[in-house]
Amino acid sequence: MKNYLLKLKKSLKERKSALEFQVKLQRGIIRCNYVVQVGNMTVGTNDENKVILHSTVGNQLPSQFDKQQVNEIRTKCKWNNVDGKMIPIKTFFYKDWYKKELEKVNNLLLDLNKKTMGV
Repeated sequence: MKNYLLKLKKSLKERKSALEFQVKLQRGIIRCNYVVQVGNMTVGTNDENKVILHSTVGNQLPSQFDKQQVNEIRTKCKWNNVDGKMIPIKTFFYKDWYKKELEKVNNLLLDLNKKTMGV
């Protein structure tokens, strides 16, 4: 259990660093302002420019899209859960998405630190 918690803590710290780096990198005006999220996954593209889903776990960061790309994703793509129910597509302004993710990671690290103080 101790090793698992240490690995989890390390993974969360890596994600936090990646998120903070991206926030610092994206100062000013950029063309692709939106992150598209489906459930707990973010939408991205592969090497062939096909739409795929990325996990929000680890230090992989989401792709960002412009308004036209977001509209195209919303009209052409649909995802269903294991029960066959459609998962809603959510769009976030990239700064809001990163802020929310950083808060989530910071809260998880705080909880983990409290639980592992004696470990």
